[in-house]
Amino acid sequence: MTRRREILAYGAALSALLAGCTDDGGEEGEADDGNGNGEEPAAPEDDADDEPTDGADDEGDEDEQADEPEDGEEEEEEDEEEGDNTPEDHPAAEGIDDQPTLGDPASAPGTIVEFSDPSCGVCAAFHDGNFQEIESELVEPGDAAVVFRPYPVRDYEISEPGSQALLATHDRDEEAFWELKQFYYDEHGSFGLDDVYDRTAQFLNENTDVDGDAVAEDAESEAYGSELDANLDAGMDAGAGGETPVFYLFREGEFVTEIRGNQNIEVFRTALEL
Repeated sequence: MTRRREILAYGAALSALLAGCTDDGGEEGEADDGNGNGEEPAAPEDDADDEPTDGADDEGDEDEQADEPEDGEEEEEEDEEEGDNTPEDHPAAEGIDDQPTLGDPASAPGTIVEFSDPSCGVCAAFHDGNFQEIESELVEPGDAAVVFRPYPVRDYEISEPGSQALLATHDRDEEAFWELKQFYYDEHGSFGLDDVYDRTAQFLNENTDVDGDAVAEDAESEAYGSELDANLDAGMDAGAGGETPVFYLFREGEFVTEIRGNQNIEVFRTALEL
């Protein structure tokens, strides 16, 4: 994949500077309320002729009442303001509707978009520990959603084949995708280019309802190259570079911060104000 080679070259050039980078800081913007002060109108003169009749008063009251929204209209406007929490207007969120997802980004206050490589040891450590806490304490209660984007930037045997197989599996069954992802991380370091396809097919055939042989065939033929290129483009445009794992955090649809490395749940909870 040309795009992957470009990113590998980028990562190699900056490896001395970026190795072990785990930036867990974040920035929050403050909204300006924008209130202004208007001039006060001049007080009316005491003139009996200028006093409105009772009928005029009633008409004025009716006009004011007519301008007041009904209770149902107010509720509808509030619902529209709350809207959809799905992240947008950020490179990391480009096309996330089609990505493997735990939870519901539309309703959860927080969303975590993860760029991860199936061959990455730090990613494996994160998914074996801290990810489990995030899933049980933030995702399952509905406080956060996690979007997983396979991001094959490591120069290992399973990096691209594993990413291809993950997308091929997700296209068939999302639950099987998460099982295969965990299998790759549980068996981290034990794969070779000569057995990654066979072991992937065997795992899927024995543990899921997905046709593992068909997945392996798709992975070997790079059937999901365009989807991986889209992930690589999104990661590079967002600033992930050649590092994994990298997380982009959103609160109610707005970008909050970027986090790198194997960080614990409190880093995510604090950044998302959960």
